[in-house]
Amino acid sequence: MSRLILPAKSALNVAPETCARPLIFEYTDDEGQAYAVSGTGFFCLIDEELLFVTARHAVSSGHEALRVPVYRNLCEVVPLKKRMDVIAVDGEQSEFLDLTFFTLNASFTQEYHLRADAVQPLRLATFAQMLSAWEVANLPLNEVPLMAYGFPKDRTDVCEELSTTLCNGRMKFTGTSIANGCYQTSWDTSSVSHPDGMSGSPVFISGNWLEKEKPPTHVFVGMMTRCSNGIGHFMSADVLVNLARDALSGKTSSHVQVPQSR
Repeated sequence: MSRLILPAKSALNVAPETCARPLIFEYTDDEGQAYAVSGTGFFCLIDEELLFVTARHAVSSGHEALRVPVYRNLCEVVPLKKRMDVIAVDGEQSEFLDLTFFTLNASFTQEYHLRADAVQPLRLATFAQMLSAWEVANLPLNEVPLMAYGFPKDRTDVCEELSTTLCNGRMKFTGTSIANGCYQTSWDTSSVSHPDGMSGSPVFISGNWLEKEKPPTHVFVGMMTRCSNGIGHFMSADVLVNLARDALSGKTSSHVQVPQSR
């Protein structure tokens, strides 16, 4: 039986659900404070820099009202520092290269041990290289299971304690997307019927999905940017990392040209 082949020493034993957080927006109305959940974000460790990452359109109305809980069911929120948006020069790609990330207060993240919750992208292989290896091994790519962990609106319950329900949206790989370094999936509606709110979710594959006797090993491979009509799009982790590095180093403005990936 064929099985999913990962580059040597690349699999990371992480609990995917620990990194994701709902995007909670706080508003003031006639009755006082009100909350709304709209989208997902996650903690990501890039070159020892802890960032909070999400889809740009999820915070298009402004981030001043954004409240990211330290833990999913805790009122304490994470202080967000600098916001950096990535916007593709090519307008056709901009919809899919949809990325915003925030730097965080170091002393706060240390106090709450948030680095332990963060995903860390692979350093040994890109998602495109994984695909090439699987093709060589004659593994049907449409059988590769992908999982997005996020907070769809149809399963989100927001109350005074900011309680939310994390969901595992299951997908199958279907091919490349319009934008360089982005990929397309088919969405399993039995896992999440209406994926509105899954934008910004971290995407994982299971490193031993055909070896049922072993505990699951998850590998972070990207971030959901769009999902509608049963079709999902995600940005690969290697593209996300390169864009973050350039922005953090000041090499690019918020408008960037994304290199060809696959």
